[in-house]
Amino acid sequence: MTAQEWDSQVLEWSRHYDVIQWTITGISFASTGALFGFCWATEGIPYYVFLFGMALPVLGHIYAASFRNLRRKVHERLNDRRYLELIRANPGYHTWGLAAALHTMLFSGWLALTYDRFPLLRCLLALLASVGYGILLLYFVFADQQPS
Repeated sequence: MTAQEWDSQVLEWSRHYDVIQWTITGISFASTGALFGFCWATEGIPYYVFLFGMALPVLGHIYAASFRNLRRKVHERLNDRRYLELIRANPGYHTWGLAAALHTMLFSGWLALTYDRFPLLRCLLALLASVGYGILLLYFVFADQQPS
C-alpha cells in the first residue's frame, strides 16, 4: 500500500469516527430532551427515571468524547503531515464546546427538575451534581488531548 493510499484510508476512518461522534451527540440530545419534556409535563414518575435522565447526557458526552479522541489518534497515523496541519489549523466552527455546553445544560435541567420533584434526594443530588459536572469537564478536556 502506498503512502497516499494509506493516508486516504486514514482520512476515511477519520470521517467515519467524526460521523459516529456527531450521531451519538444527536441521539443523546434528542433522547435526553424528549425524556426531559415528558418528565417535566407528567406527574407521578418514579425517581429512578429522573436519575436515569441525569445519566443520559453524561453518558452521551462520554461516548462522543471517546470517538473524538479516537479520531485524533487516527490523525496521528497520517504520513503526509500537511493533512494533519490542515486538520489542526481548522479555522471553522468549533462545535465541540457547544456540544459540551448543551450536555451540561441538559444535565443541569435534570438536576433542577429532580431537585424540585424529590426533596428527599437533595443530599444525593448534591453528590451526583459534583460527580456529573466533574465527568463532563474531564471528558471535554480528554477529547481534545493530543495522542502521546
